[in-house]
Amino acid sequence: MVLYDKCYAYPGFIIYVSAMYAFYTLTMSIINLVKYRKLNSPVISAAKIIDFASALIFILALQTAMLTQFGEEQFDFQNYLIKSIKQIEKIFEIWYTTPNKCVSIRK
Repeated sequence: MVLYDKCYAYPGFIIYVSAMYAFYTLTMSIINLVKYRKLNSPVISAAKIIDFASALIFILALQTAMLTQFGEEQFDFQNYLIKSIKQIEKIFEIWYTTPNKCVSIRK
């Protein structure tokens, strides 16, 4: 998409519906990532990480569609947003793969 200069274009108000769904998907994937981290199940963890990555890809697709519809040749801004999304993904990946250090001691 970015490498081949391809973009998405949505007619009319469809871009706003797509934006609402993209942010809903991202929010729910973050909530599920935090909620299911405590289970220590590699299968569920992998599924939630894939869900989070797909939400970030959808945000990237929405970003290119919005820049196509509302922006005029703002490639510097687009590159900045792509880099920021990649950094957020790395932060969540590091945070999620770090083991939980909290140990509760009950007698």
